[in-house]
Amino acid sequence: MRAYVDVLRFEDRIWGHEFYQAAADGLIKSYLFLYDNPAAAKTDLEEPDYSSMSAAERKKAKAIARKKKKSAERETQSKDGNGQSRNPGSVHDDPRGELLLKRDPLEEAKKYVNTLVNSAPNFISTWLLRYDVAIRRQKMLMALQVSEEGDVANESKSFR
Repeated sequence: MRAYVDVLRFEDRIWGHEFYQAAADGLIKSYLFLYDNPAAAKTDLEEPDYSSMSAAERKKAKAIARKKKKSAERETQSKDGNGQSRNPGSVHDDPRGELLLKRDPLEEAKKYVNTLVNSAPNFISTWLLRYDVAIRRQKMLMALQVSEEGDVANESKSFR
């Protein structure tokens, strides 16, 4: 029974663990980078503009495009008729992350920031990330909010 209670306590603390906090920090910063630089989210599957290239540049760009096309064909050939990978160890529906790039980066960042605010409020980076996401979402009051417990109200009373 004691071991079961320990597991339950561990589950309660896992979202506030420093390793999860560090991973979520990197993920949120990545989503903010994608929001700030939408050109970085574009995939390389689009055809480049060959009209502004010299003959040598055009030849090099076409060779790169052929290599990418061949690798994409090899990837589809490695799957059986049902679209499942023949290798049972790799089950990736989106190995290049193209579906993730189509999502709204601010909404995805907001989900992880809310998890951090609820589970890791003692880290200053949680509040800095919440500020960055709220400013980009144009939620000024949320950006100024310090914590859910009303620390801002308690601090303002002490200055009166």
